[in-house]
Amino acid sequence: MEPLTHSDIAELHAAVARLRPESVAINLLFSYLDDSAERALAQALPAGLFVSRSSAVLPVTGEYERSIATWLNAWLGPLVARYVERLYHGLPGALVAVMQSSGEAVAADQTADQAVRLLLSGPPGGLAGAGFIGRLAGRGQLLTFDMGGTSTDVALVNGAPGLTTEGRISGYPVAVPVVDMHTIGAGGGSIARLDPGGRLLVGPVSAGAEPGPACYGKGGDTPTVTDANLVLDRLHPEAFLGGRMELMSPPPSG
Repeated sequence: MEPLTHSDIAELHAAVARLRPESVAINLLFSYLDDSAERALAQALPAGLFVSRSSAVLPVTGEYERSIATWLNAWLGPLVARYVERLYHGLPGALVAVMQSSGEAVAADQTADQAVRLLLSGPPGGLAGAGFIGRLAGRGQLLTFDMGGTSTDVALVNGAPGLTTEGRISGYPVAVPVVDMHTIGAGGGSIARLDPGGRLLVGPVSAGAEPGPACYGKGGDTPTVTDANLVLDRLHPEAFLGGRMELMSPPPSG
């Protein structure tokens, strides 16, 4: 392990001045044992930069996984910081907490420094809610089914949601703790289409929330999984959202 030198810091300064990045990721090979060099590099960087240190993000062995987590944190950190700032501005005086990928909540003003822990923060909310309902019903073991707009996810809740450090995002390993959830199918907004050979394909393109599936009556004109379920009588138009939203049946074909 080579010591950090003044020339190393000067080279870093020159690179930052030339590239003018919004954020910097620092990942040294043995920083999980000794983070002094990473701290020195962070302190030498100009004020105003978002700095992501691997020894703060994921201080474990495995330099590839640690570097990916640090890079993702540097990429997301400024975005999360701006979002939280707008959120606090819109909710003056409110105590705001944010769900993490592990299912735990953290104060919103602490999220930017650990933004990588928010990558899969949506699904854990559903698992936490399912676990709460299960405890009220006296059921400790649950199999959850969560259909969103683009995917359908399942998970096992055995008293509490299971965790894993082997999650992946677009092929990249995410070694921070995330709920152990598996995608098994398309979501309600996933669009169905035929390829040039006549094969039926579903997703990954989604109709989104606006305009959404055609049966929502908001301008959508492409068939989705929700439209198919309505045609197949798997949905009751009068009971959708407890009757608060009317679904439009498609006109008869032919």
